Order: sequence, then C-alpha cells, then structure tokens
Amino acid sequence: MPHWLQLIARVNPLTYVVELLRSFLVTGNPVVLRCFGILVLDVLVIATISAWLYPKAVY
Repeated sequence: MPHWLQLIARVNPLTYVVELLRSFLVTGNPVVLRCFGILVLDVLVIATISAWLYPKAVY
C-alpha cells in the first residue's frame, strides 16, 4: 500500500472496526482494547463536532 494511502487508512474508523472484528472472531488477540478505545475516541470527537455545528445548521 502506498504511504499516502496508509495515512488515510490510519484515520479511517472503518479500519479499526475491521481489525476489531477480525481480532475478536479469528485470533482472540488483545488488540481488541486498543481498537475499541480508538473507536470510542472517534465517536467522542465526532459527537463534539456535531454538537458544536448543530446550532449553526438549524438557524
């Protein structure tokens, strides 16, 4: 994978969902906590941004 595409994949939450499911279903690896933590952080960031932008979009 080219370097620029690796950078995009690193910020894509879908990458961590796939890694989490693969780890949980296939290997049972402890990487589950890291992926779950990254996904929770993504949700918090997106919820904060959307809560900040919502009043601007409504009015």
